[in-house]
Amino acid sequence: MLTVLLALALPLLSPFDLRASDALAAPPPVTAIAGSLSLEARLERSLVHTSAAQIHALVKLTAADGVAAERRPVNLALVLDRSGSMAGRKIEDARAAALALVGQLQDGDRVTLVSYGSDVRVDVPPTVLDAAARLEVTRAIVRIRHGGRTNLAGGLKVAYHQLAPHRDADRVTRVVLVSDGLANVGTTQPRLLAALARADWQEGTVTTTLGLGVDYNEDLMTELAVHGGGGFYHVSRSEQLAGVLSDELAHMQATVARQATLELTLPEGVRVRAVHGHAVAQEGRTVLVTLGDLSAGQSRSILWALELPHAQLGAQPLGEIVLHYTDARDGQRRAARGGAMQVTWTGDRTASEASVDPEVAARMAELQLAAAMATAADHMAAGDLDQAQQVLGAATRRARSNAAGFGAVGQPLADEAAAAEAMLDDVKKAPASPKARRELAKQGKAKAFEMSRQ
Repeated sequence: MLTVLLALALPLLSPFDLRASDALAAPPPVTAIAGSLSLEARLERSLVHTSAAQIHALVKLTAADGVAAERRPVNLALVLDRSGSMAGRKIEDARAAALALVGQLQDGDRVTLVSYGSDVRVDVPPTVLDAAARLEVTRAIVRIRHGGRTNLAGGLKVAYHQLAPHRDADRVTRVVLVSDGLANVGTTQPRLLAALARADWQEGTVTTTLGLGVDYNEDLMTELAVHGGGGFYHVSRSEQLAGVLSDELAHMQATVARQATLELTLPEGVRVRAVHGHAVAQEGRTVLVTLGDLSAGQSRSILWALELPHAQLGAQPLGEIVLHYTDARDGQRRAARGGAMQVTWTGDRTASEASVDPEVAARMAELQLAAAMATAADHMAAGDLDQAQQVLGAATRRARSNAAGFGAVGQPLADEAAAAEAMLDDVKKAPASPKARRELAKQGKAKAFEMSRQ
């Protein structure tokens, strides 16, 4: 039976805790290479004090750059909100963005366009592009008009159904959902919609979401992206749609690995407490993490929190990490076995602190900052600007202090602390209108999501 775990349990690390990593050598990473992807797994520390209840493991995946010499054809379904709230500039820009996207697709690519208001329409059934097909697709896009409520679930279901007969190993298959509002027709619960996205991801379809404006449900859009293996974008103004869709298409065209998953087989007594920013399913002692697709040159860092059994001096096995993915170059399923991870229990607290890996500690601090930004965004959305300032102020001070102790590996944390400080400055200016506060909150949520998926 599969269960989904999305929480994150990270201890608040003091600057002293983090800088202690400068002392002794960190544990060596576990590495593996298979085809286009490489895997590196690092532990938070090699020596675990007997009072500890958990340890963190950082798994970094890297797709080789320049390996996507032969572009793979794509299956793309654009799911477009045409509800009444899209009236005016939004629907005009959405049509223009769809036209621009089709213009960037190549002959031989397959495109589907589904639009939804209260009803759902297949404006363009799955169509392999050539000169004549482009003309028909263009005419269909131009005919789209706004009206009705927001049947988001219906739009997704129809898009998945349209793509299903055309999934194959030679194509990168993706649904891109654009919405400016709250789902209010049909299935509306984020949990059920996320399950829908996950089920189709398991069949080979990645789901990416674009939230337009300030009235959409960002929690729903991020859940769909997490469980669908895709990305989430906040689009402040509708004229930005074309650029965001163009970037998403560029990633699709450079895909080198599809349906990537991490598998960890747990020894007795060890449990996965959390994985940040990713959908997790567990069956027995095997834990699977949904990663989605990776494009050439892309890296992805995944932080695991592992709950440890009662301490016993000596070695403690933590399990074996295995990466599975489909190579986009030849459609073959591949595996990279990282080997077994283990730590050693110790009664010496100083030795434990001295064995900290600074790269893992830095990533832990980055995710703490991301969580704080998401929390501050929730306070802003609720109108509690004072609490948002308190959360961001404390988080940025801690991040700045921690980054200073890491040297080169602390630079990403320093950069993200600067972004959090910019967010704090915006909050201090106290946006006058509820709409402006919602916009600021959604920017914060989007930035936190981006940080969690780096």
